[in-house]
Amino acid sequence: MAGMLDSVKEAVHRAIKSVGGAHGLAKACGVSYQAVYKWRMTGVSAERAIQIEEVTQGGVTRHELRPDLFPCAPPVGQNRRAGEGQPGQGDLARRSAE
Repeated sequence: MAGMLDSVKEAVHRAIKSVGGAHGLAKACGVSYQAVYKWRMTGVSAERAIQIEEVTQGGVTRHELRPDLFPCAPPVGQNRRAGEGQPGQGDLARRSAE
């Protein structure tokens, strides 16, 4: 588990660097720079993971930020919301109707 947390911290660090610092990432995400520093210690929510992926133009993926929720990276250029494309009851109902 510690290895996964370290890789998440590294992904947050790369996101910060990619937009020119914590202040830049904070502004792009509409949060305080203190919130960005907190992400380095605690990780990010699913919604923030998606937002950071968008802000970094895919340079840091939602999978890297939340591998527990996004077990595999979406195809390049595809923008999914949290839970979309993930197996669920709606997907099962659609599959059984096909």
